[in-house]
Amino acid sequence: MKVIWVTGLPGSGKTTFSRRLHAFLTSERVNSIVLDGDELRAAFNHKFGFTREERIEVAHIYINLAKVLANQGLVVIVSTVSLFNEIFTYLEIEIATAKTVFINANKNLLDVRNQKQLRSSEAQNSPGVSLEVDYPRNPTVTLRGDENEQELISIFKYLFRIVE
Repeated sequence: MKVIWVTGLPGSGKTTFSRRLHAFLTSERVNSIVLDGDELRAAFNHKFGFTREERIEVAHIYINLAKVLANQGLVVIVSTVSLFNEIFTYLEIEIATAKTVFINANKNLLDVRNQKQLRSSEAQNSPGVSLEVDYPRNPTVTLRGDENEQELISIFKYLFRIVE
């Protein structure tokens, strides 16, 4: 199964990276799809909240959906915060071949990109601020979130080779 799980704190660049990877794969004639956490929440009519338990529940759904799509021959790129050991364990069980891209952006970059205002001390259930997170144990790729074009192309080529 061909699943690329892109994770990191809010503002780390998950969606941007995922969309750029998708464009690269498309240019290489690879059938791929991006499942973005924010878009999926909207598609599910915002049924899920943001507590740790709700985040774990919705991530399990994302994993199950990715599995269904990957079984149909797509490369599935999932872009989601989902920074809890329970999620990584479930992903390993359900899709053992999934590749994890961890965007480990530093605090300064996250603060600059704080579009949703999730980095304030008043933000409830904010991953990495008011909600403790777990980082992936052995990601396939770890990024800083501010890679230049040349670095990104190299990473896209690497991911292309290992999922094809």
